[in-house]
Amino acid sequence: MKFEIYLTTILIILCSACNGPKSPESLPKAKNSEKIYTLVEMSHADISQLDKEKTVVLLQGGILEEHGPHLPVWSDGYISMQATRDVAQIIADSTDLNVLIFPIVPLGTAGFNGVGGKDIYPGTYAVTFSVLRAIFMNLATELGEQGFSKIMVIHIHGTQEHSLAIDQACEYFDDTYDGFMVNLFSLAGINWYQDDKFKSEEEISEDPWAVHADMFETSLTLYLVPDLVKDRHKEQEPLSYESWEDILQLSSESDWQGYVGSPRLASQELGKKIMHAWSSALGSIAIRIIKGEDYSVMSKWSDGHEPGKHSREIDDQHEKWLRSKGYLYTR
Repeated sequence: MKFEIYLTTILIILCSACNGPKSPESLPKAKNSEKIYTLVEMSHADISQLDKEKTVVLLQGGILEEHGPHLPVWSDGYISMQATRDVAQIIADSTDLNVLIFPIVPLGTAGFNGVGGKDIYPGTYAVTFSVLRAIFMNLATELGEQGFSKIMVIHIHGTQEHSLAIDQACEYFDDTYDGFMVNLFSLAGINWYQDDKFKSEEEISEDPWAVHADMFETSLTLYLVPDLVKDRHKEQEPLSYESWEDILQLSSESDWQGYVGSPRLASQELGKKIMHAWSSALGSIAIRIIKGEDYSVMSKWSDGHEPGKHSREIDDQHEKWLRSKGYLYTR
């Protein structure tokens, strides 16, 4: 993808900084919270004074993506924001390192609606694979050139194409600068999640896995932003399945409502348990990497996947237009 598109996307992100997440300093004070810094509240002089060798940078992200008629399109963003706060606290409590939290990147690629062939769908506003990768490569360059050496990305969105874009940006940092940049979600995946630990046998039969806007994700959103869910999840009919082929069929139906599984089974109590378990899994991997474990041998959520057809088609469309106008950046 060409320079102008990259630049436009980065400008979108910078403009979103004023609407960033609630600062950790504005939350109830927790142990070692004085070691957690929020980038948007700092001056360049404050940032310059940080000991970069003793600072972990957390890059957080969320995708604007449909989540059925019962959940806000920023559901993944709320989960990422909470996970980032939790992981920051785990790092601060478990190490002698500072934590620097970046404002949230409100962009991702490959919404779940694309699984059923609905690449364009109300509520999903995705960027292409190459743009998402470029965003994190640009941030990696800025951080690497400024001497930061410990970078962790928390961008919770379940499609493997999305994770692959961030994983490749992390690989770029590792190959170019001293230190590490890792995609915690891709390393954790959802391997920590086991249905029988959170659901009864009856609930599993109605909502077999953790997929999209279902019991799992609706519970998380109920826990984090209950006022944005209210009781709408209780009105949704179960869309049960037994295989991935069933999910493909359900999500390809012309009247599909943007979810699978059974949102009506969700509860705030379950959401609290899942959020704690997820943050603990991410935090555990973060600490292992900080202590020197070789993350290059860990499996990734994106393993075996490649950019999707829709992303490639949009990239081609953009480049064709840029070329026709003579706007392509030439080196």
